[in-house]
Amino acid sequence: MQIRKLLALQEIIEGRTTPCDLIKCDIEYYSLSKQMHIPIMDMHLTHLIRVFINLYTDKKEINEEKIIKIKEDLIKEFDRQMSKSNWNE
Repeated sequence: MQIRKLLALQEIIEGRTTPCDLIKCDIEYYSLSKQMHIPIMDMHLTHLIRVFINLYTDKKEINEEKIIKIKEDLIKEFDRQMSKSNWNE
C-alpha cells in the first residue's frame, strides 16, 4: 500500500489529521531498477523501508570508513611531526 494511502488510513484510525508537511511532501527517490524518480508518497511502505535501510547502512559504512581514514591521517601526521622534532634524540 502506498504511503499516501496509509497516511489517509491512519487519519481515520487515529482520528487525527496528517501533518501538512507530510501531505505536501514532494521528495522523490531515484529508483535504479525503474530508472526514474518516484515520489516517496507513491512508494509502498515495504519499499520505502528497504530504501531507508539501504541508505542508513551505506551512510554508516561511509562514516566508519571516514573515521578510519582520519585516524590513519592523524597517526601519519603525528609520526611526521615526531620525526621533525627533537623528541627522538
